[in-house]
Amino acid sequence: MLLSALGLAVAYWIVAPFLPTNEQTEWLRVFMIVISGTGILICTRSFLAIIMKPAPVSAQQSVIGLFLILLGLFLGGIWLLLWRMTGFPEWMIKSDMNGFLLYLLGLGAMFTVLAVKTSDEGRARTDWRRVAIILGVTLVLGIAVVHIRPDVRPVVEWLKDRVSDLPATHIQNSGLGQSIALPVGIAPPE
Repeated sequence: MLLSALGLAVAYWIVAPFLPTNEQTEWLRVFMIVISGTGILICTRSFLAIIMKPAPVSAQQSVIGLFLILLGLFLGGIWLLLWRMTGFPEWMIKSDMNGFLLYLLGLGAMFTVLAVKTSDEGRARTDWRRVAIILGVTLVLGIAVVHIRPDVRPVVEWLKDRVSDLPATHIQNSGLGQSIALPVGIAPPE
């Protein structure tokens, strides 16, 4: 199963350069909506069961985490598909809905990471010291990026040249010290 998953992930980069980006992205968004929506329907029974009956905390955390991640992917897929289909309106990007979707994904990831894992012998195998160290390092890096606002234009330009099939017409500051390339036909906000 692991090799299949890795193979499918690599297959994207084999096929993607030969497909039109806009259509490909819309179909992938639909795929994400369908799969995450199916996952939500499958998880709903477990989600309701842990609400109705007492369950081990680790089971609750795992189910809640998975449910929130799937919900974030599902709603995010719909939101971004609507954004693409309506000509990329700026208000949809600068809305509280975007923050909410990121919050759902982050909250789901937090519950999933914090869920106690057990081995076949029933012993906890979550290394809390390691979780705390990694959480601390990533928190410091996240705060540093927001406060220092490094100039990432060279990285964005490098990426644009490798993963975009649309020519950029404008380079715009995103508000985090980062520049974004706007495709042809999308004017920068005034």
